[in-house]
Amino acid sequence: MLSRMGRKPLIPALADKASLPAVYLTATILAYLLFSQTMYRPHLSGGDAVYPYLLLFCLVTGGAGLSYSRATPSYRVLTRSVIAFALFYVVTSHVPIVDSLIGADRLARFELNQFWVVAALCGIAGFFRPSFGLVPLLYIPWQKHQLMHLGGLPIDWLDHFTLIESGSFLILGYLIFGLFFRVSSSFESTAGSGAAVRADASPLTSSLRLMDVLVLLAIALHFGNYFYAGLIKTTLGGSPVHWILHNPTEILVLAAWDSGVLPISFSTWLPGFTYELISNVRVFSNLATIGIQLLAVIAIVRIRWAVWITLTYDALHVLIFLTTGIFFWKFIVLNLAIVAALSAMNIQRIPRNLKTALISAVICSPFVFHIMPSFAWLDTPSVNQVRLYAVTEDGAEYRVPSNYFLGSSITQAQNRMIWPERGPFPTSTWGTTRNAGIAQRGLACDWADDASRSQAAYYVPKEHIEEVVRRNHTQILSMVDAKGFVDYDLFPHHIFSMPWGFEDFKKLDKRLIRSYRYESEAVCLGYENGEMTRKRIYYSTFDIAL
Repeated sequence: MLSRMGRKPLIPALADKASLPAVYLTATILAYLLFSQTMYRPHLSGGDAVYPYLLLFCLVTGGAGLSYSRATPSYRVLTRSVIAFALFYVVTSHVPIVDSLIGADRLARFELNQFWVVAALCGIAGFFRPSFGLVPLLYIPWQKHQLMHLGGLPIDWLDHFTLIESGSFLILGYLIFGLFFRVSSSFESTAGSGAAVRADASPLTSSLRLMDVLVLLAIALHFGNYFYAGLIKTTLGGSPVHWILHNPTEILVLAAWDSGVLPISFSTWLPGFTYELISNVRVFSNLATIGIQLLAVIAIVRIRWAVWITLTYDALHVLIFLTTGIFFWKFIVLNLAIVAALSAMNIQRIPRNLKTALISAVICSPFVFHIMPSFAWLDTPSVNQVRLYAVTEDGAEYRVPSNYFLGSSITQAQNRMIWPERGPFPTSTWGTTRNAGIAQRGLACDWADDASRSQAAYYVPKEHIEEVVRRNHTQILSMVDAKGFVDYDLFPHHIFSMPWGFEDFKKLDKRLIRSYRYESEAVCLGYENGEMTRKRIYYSTFDIAL
């Protein structure tokens, strides 16, 4: 175990503390790149499926001797917070999958039905030994890959990535630090409460320790999500200011309202008021959004700036949730942990060399973390809307909420099960697109006849849709209580279908469902005289027998 090592540095060259930060951080980044290329990929049943487990076992057991006692307060706060999120997600997202739906795939059965217990126990252990936190963090992508393989549909889970990557990066960095130094007074003086690296011997101030630098580096990489969300917006529409001046952001209110996922839809007047308000201040709000996002590259150089910009991002996430239903609660959790970690740092100022490194980390973040270009798009009112109805024996129909699909609810909420191939719009989720030509036509709702329209962005064959619905019905029947009810709303969804819009279906005994009806529309949304308008351009439907 690392804790039993002697006091002499493993690498004699590291006795020169002036070179220590650069060597250490470079080694951490390189190790993380190798880790991410191996551990985040699908490892479905086959000859290579065992290697990620072997590597995970070696990392966890190899670092089991390292506790948090020698870590800085900022590291303890941030790492434990991320592990707490992973533990919460493991417990709340676990749904026992019916064996008949999995088949004979032993690895899938283990990862979907048994691995969560191991991940939860390791999550608890991770509060005391950080290496164990890797298990619940990796449970998330491994579970998602198995669900995608099982259902045959993509599941957008990239919003989890920033927490998974930040936590994995921090834990690997701690393990690498243990490899550089034997757990001794040398470890104590560099990572914990002992004497810090001297300011005149390295680019660090006398109050800044390597674990604080590691935390700042992880935060800088996370800030890349915001920086590139703003930067990519300046490339859309053919002009750096097109998104600011011309993008109708308020349309997302209508799309979420029509989809049944708008949190403020409980009110009869609030959605319309919000739409008109955003429409009236559109240029200002668009400019503020881009400006706040681009500030990430500068805010990282001062602790106070970083705290305030992080709180601003959380406020922005809350506003986005209330007005669109898109709930980046994972980002909110991470950002609050970042604020706590930054507040725990006893730093008077960040040295110039480190400022340069942190700015470079924000700019180069796509080479290390999975920075999401999906945070930037052009909005149009040309929306492909998919609705599913449950049909009972008496012919009554009940609209099915996206939450009903549990682990794949985001796919349903984003209308990513489009049929037929021709007819629906070529726009993406809720009328969005990154193609300037499609955006121009989408804004005017100027579409040619069905036959010449390009393929729908998320086309799925009819037979596949039928299979997905039937499999989900089988899964739901295995979960219902004595009254035929199941609480599918108590699940860590990314986009929540609002319960008040689906109360009749909620009260329905799911055992009474005899079939489903799939409905696909291409509609142009608008708002006139205080009401949302829907101009139907295309419509198709078919029944799904059980």
